[in-house]
Amino acid sequence: MEKTNPEEIYKQRIDTFESQIQLLRRKETLLSAIKLVAVVCGILLLVKLATKFTSAPLLAFIVVLILFIVAVAIHENIIKMRKFQEALKTINENEIRATLGEFLDFDKGEEFISTDHAYSSDLDIFGDRSVFHYLNRTTTSIGKRFLSNWLTTFPEDLSIEKVKEKQEVVQELAGKVDLRQNIQAHGRFIEDSMKRLESFQDLFDEPDAVLGKMPLIIFIHLFPLFTLGAVVSVFFHVSWLVPLGLVLVQGIVNRLTGKARQRIYNLSSRNAKILTAYSKITAELEKEIFVCKKLNEYKSELFLEDKSASSHIKKLSTLLGYFDMRLSKEFHLPFNNLLFWDLHCVYRIEKWKKKTGPVIHKWFDVIGNFEALSTFSNALFNNPDWTMPEMSGLDFRLEARSIGHPLIPKMENIRNDIFLKQKGNILIVTGPNMSGKTTFLKTLGVNIVLAIAGGPVCAKRFVLSPLKIYTSMKVTDSLDKKLSLFYAELQRLKMIMDAILRKEPVFFLIDEMLKGTNESDRHKGAMALIKQLVENDADGLLATHDLGLTKLEQDYAEKISNYHFDGYIEEDKLLFDYELKTGICQSSNALELMKKVGIKV
Repeated sequence: MEKTNPEEIYKQRIDTFESQIQLLRRKETLLSAIKLVAVVCGILLLVKLATKFTSAPLLAFIVVLILFIVAVAIHENIIKMRKFQEALKTINENEIRATLGEFLDFDKGEEFISTDHAYSSDLDIFGDRSVFHYLNRTTTSIGKRFLSNWLTTFPEDLSIEKVKEKQEVVQELAGKVDLRQNIQAHGRFIEDSMKRLESFQDLFDEPDAVLGKMPLIIFIHLFPLFTLGAVVSVFFHVSWLVPLGLVLVQGIVNRLTGKARQRIYNLSSRNAKILTAYSKITAELEKEIFVCKKLNEYKSELFLEDKSASSHIKKLSTLLGYFDMRLSKEFHLPFNNLLFWDLHCVYRIEKWKKKTGPVIHKWFDVIGNFEALSTFSNALFNNPDWTMPEMSGLDFRLEARSIGHPLIPKMENIRNDIFLKQKGNILIVTGPNMSGKTTFLKTLGVNIVLAIAGGPVCAKRFVLSPLKIYTSMKVTDSLDKKLSLFYAELQRLKMIMDAILRKEPVFFLIDEMLKGTNESDRHKGAMALIKQLVENDADGLLATHDLGLTKLEQDYAEKISNYHFDGYIEEDKLLFDYELKTGICQSSNALELMKKVGIKV
């Protein structure tokens, strides 16, 4: 993808959408005037008809009525178009804020936070001002689920080809700003949730209440005709007891099928608006022209019996809209008791389900995949200084040039290089407090996660083999699990060692290990663990204040390398350059920091 200025492009798009909005507002004003004139003319014609009934004013009233109805329909459509343009304008205004480092009002993924996960808590993948919060542009619960899975799961069947496949999609979609933003705009008009989606998907496992029961199907189609006929016959001096008896029979049938109807309604209710948005999203994908193979595969899946997925989903949305008449009791009561309204809705939903149910999950997956990939594409577009990583087929390789943390604003983001070209590399990183050790560990970890997920990375060049991140960084004690800080950290370290012993492609990140014990035991324990890591050809970074650990480089020169961050004092101020350097840190600032906060030392 060519390097662009995203802020300038967003500003141009805002101007375009503002022009469209103003044009649509003028049309709305005109249509409002037409409706007002039609109402006034209609009232005058009704007055004339009331005083003297003739055919001329009657025909004129019919014409005015038709004009009013057409004007209302056009006006409603114009309002929808204007709201869509306003949504697109807002999206571009928000993206300008995002290019300046702001976090937008998207889901933060807080429901996915897990302190037991191999790395997500330590690397701030979820939560306020997290990686997920920064990246996320999904509007559907399916898209959110796909994105969260990609950021936390190392696929068992991961291959370089699959990662490259995703990368091709991300790069192509980065240039399709219209498509990405149109789909996001459609999604902004719904309140989707994982709970609602799961409830809706349970509908497809629900046994049929009407379909396949031919006597009931015939009954609900024919019996209402007799009931309506009996109601009409009352006006021809037939006893009112006849229609009343027929209505009672229908009431009994409704009561007998009530539980099944209610269960289906509970699973499908109030999803019509969501499905309308899904229909519009799939329609955008169906009409788009793609280059890369994977996107065309997604597009080809959006058809069933030569009809588009969007038309099938729209039909279900319409059926669910009819079923939601239950919400209007004054209409639902007579319609349901006279026409078996609910049973007809259930029957048609079950017919749709039988025909389309087997593929609806595939269509939803296409939406989820697209939204998650579109999120990565948006990040690539907004950050022209990011790049797509190169996946290496070597047993181990990690090479990063000018790598930075994705969440640090550009003006403050100090970039570093790291080159690890063979298996069995352990980097011991030392440095004073606040010098950047932990941030660098997170920088590597987050970018590796993004690369494995198929996304762009905050670097000029990033080459890696498939790596599985494990971390021990923000370990805390747990009252509910009755774990001390020390034992909680031991569990994290055991998790890392177990994965290494299982021969997983582990890349570990450990920050100040064994914090919960005394200095002597901490040093001895750390030495023992590092030696075990070396013996098992482990790869990773270990940040520490224990300079005694750096002596291990002398014993394992081919396996262990010392790096450090530094700090210095200038005019009574603590300053840091946040640049990774080779060798052992020779400075310390703990006592100086204590003085800064007023502690006498």
